[in-house]
Amino acid sequence: MRRRRSLASGVSFFAFQDIITSVVGIFVLITLIMVLELAQTVAEARSNVSSVISAELLASVEAMNDEVNFLQTEFDKLNSRANLSATTNNFNREAQVEEALAQQRQIESRINRANQITVEAKRSLIEAQQIYEKMIADSIAAESERHELANLQDKRREVERYSAVLEIDKPLIFRDTTQENRSLVLVQLVNNSIQLSDSIGASRHAFSGSNQMAEFEDWLAANDVTMRHFLLIIKPSGVAKFKGAMATLRDAGATYGYDVSPEDANLLLRSEMEIGS
Repeated sequence: MRRRRSLASGVSFFAFQDIITSVVGIFVLITLIMVLELAQTVAEARSNVSSVISAELLASVEAMNDEVNFLQTEFDKLNSRANLSATTNNFNREAQVEEALAQQRQIESRINRANQITVEAKRSLIEAQQIYEKMIADSIAAESERHELANLQDKRREVERYSAVLEIDKPLIFRDTTQENRSLVLVQLVNNSIQLSDSIGASRHAFSGSNQMAEFEDWLAANDVTMRHFLLIIKPSGVAKFKGAMATLRDAGATYGYDVSPEDANLLLRSEMEIGS
C-alpha cells in the first residue's frame, strides 16, 4: 500500500544552532584571553626567577674567579720558592747553616753578657741603696748635731752676754730661796720709789709717787706673804722709808730682814740672770 506523503511543515533548528555556536565562540574567546594572560604571567615569573638566579650565579662566578686568582698567586709564590731552593747547592746550604750557627752563638754571647750586666747592675743598685740609707742616717745624725750645736751656740752667746753684764755692772746676786725654802723678795728703798723683785715668777714692781707705801701695802695684801721672805735693801737716798716699810711688813705678818747698800749698787736675783731669760 502506498504511503501517503505528509503535507505538514517541518521544524527548523537554525536559531538554536546559532545560539550554540555563539556561546561556544564566547567560551573559546574567553579561554584564549585567559591562556594569553597566563602565558604572560608565567613569562614574567620566569624572567624574575632567571634574574635572581643570574645574580647569584654571577656572584658565585666572581667569588670563584677571586679564589682562582688567589690560588694562582700562591702557586706562583711556591713555584718561585721551589725554584730558589732548587738553585741552592749543598755547599751554599752548609755555609748558610754555619752562618746561622755563628749568629746563634753571637746572640747567646750577647745574652750572657746582658745577664752579667743585669747582675752587676742589681749589685750596684743594692750598694747604692745601702749608701743612700747610710747617708740619710748620717744626715739625720748631722741634723741632730746641728740643732745641738745651734743650741750650744745660743747658750754660749747668752753666757757671753751674762758675763758681759757681770763685767760691766758687777751686780750683787741673791739666791731665789732662803734656807727655810721661802721665795726671796728684794725690796729696794731709794729716793723716789720702792723697787720690788719677786723670785716667784721673776717679776719686778716699782711703786713711786706720794702713795708708794700704800701701793706696797696693797701688793702685800694681794700676794701670799707666808711663802716669801722680804729683804729690805736700804740705800742712802731711801733711809727715811725704812721705818715705814718695816712697819708695813710687820702689819702684813711677813718675815723680813734688812741690809744697806751703796746707791749705785746693782742688786739682782739669780732668776733674773738665768740664761735665756
